[in-house]
Amino acid sequence: MGKVADFSIGPFVEKSVRVPYIFDSMQAEARKYGTLKVHQSDESYPYGVRKGTHAYVPFMQKDRLSEMALSYLLKDWIQPEQKSHYYLVFKEIYPFSDLALLERMSDELFEAGIPFIASVHPVFSNTDYPAMKRYMNALKYMQSRNGTILVEAPVVASTIQDLDRSLYRQMEHFIDVLAAEGIVPLGMGTEMYWSYDDHYVSEGMAFFDSVILFPDERPMPKAKRNRSEAFSSSMYSVNPEFLQRYLADGRLIDPPPVDTAITLNFVQKESELETMIEELKNSWITFEDYKNGSHTVHTGTYELKSQLGSLLLNGERLGIQADRQEASSDYVYKEQERKSFETWFNVQNMVFIVIIFITLVVFSVFLIIGNRMYKRKYYK
Repeated sequence: MGKVADFSIGPFVEKSVRVPYIFDSMQAEARKYGTLKVHQSDESYPYGVRKGTHAYVPFMQKDRLSEMALSYLLKDWIQPEQKSHYYLVFKEIYPFSDLALLERMSDELFEAGIPFIASVHPVFSNTDYPAMKRYMNALKYMQSRNGTILVEAPVVASTIQDLDRSLYRQMEHFIDVLAAEGIVPLGMGTEMYWSYDDHYVSEGMAFFDSVILFPDERPMPKAKRNRSEAFSSSMYSVNPEFLQRYLADGRLIDPPPVDTAITLNFVQKESELETMIEELKNSWITFEDYKNGSHTVHTGTYELKSQLGSLLLNGERLGIQADRQEASSDYVYKEQERKSFETWFNVQNMVFIVIIFITLVVFSVFLIIGNRMYKRKYYK
């Protein structure tokens, strides 16, 4: 009990881990996972042990190697035959993001042969504005460059104030707007606490059978429960820094035992984009196309699916080729109301303007005459 050990599993290593318990098994049928090499000793112990339908690990800490190590045991315990893949995910994409930079990133990744996923924030109102049209054009262009669209959970401002009295209808409305533009979202991106909340599950996540669960940053539950909603596809999301922190030789080729989403925030500057693209090109990781899996999104109007790399909208295969489009800025944001006596007031305004102009001219003439008379007094 209370030992300090070096922890290793697969290609990952964490030095000087303080572990509460260390154990081993003498049973020949038991399978062992990972290694805990005790400091100041030649003793080594497994991290996890599994035998039949029973499995055991001594500890698991958030955002540490044990979080990843647990997946090695869970994979064999629950789904031993399922293959795992890497996916590249970008989040923090808004209507007011740099859409030109977003399209450039899509081009760079497409030319490099890297499929990607974009988790985009929804818009619940004013969806007929030119800004929204530009947003839709950018998302459609990303989709045409081998990108997959996910709907990201809306920002929750407060636990006291409702996110919205009709979250279900607003989420459905945004999905329908995407589908009407030929954009096929295949799932949802959200912080993990949404899947542990009755309100968010029933109102916001009910349309999707596939999700990517991001680590909780600022949980604000409404109807918290102690179990998570299950989805057909639910990837383990990590950022590159987490992986690099524990890689033994700095390279990662084979994916971890579970489908893993390498998650990045969308960049804000061209210099940041160039650096990020270069790092992805030089990476040893091979990313999978999310569309190769089976994902379905349902609303009252649309059924959106992926099947063997193709997108289907209400059962019809969708062509995803799209060119860059410009949205017109000519838009009447508010209907003009009918005005009474508008012509009469316009005439009246013109009369007043003419009178004021004539008055200014007369005043200027008197000013000039007075100035000349004032100067003549001194000539004499």
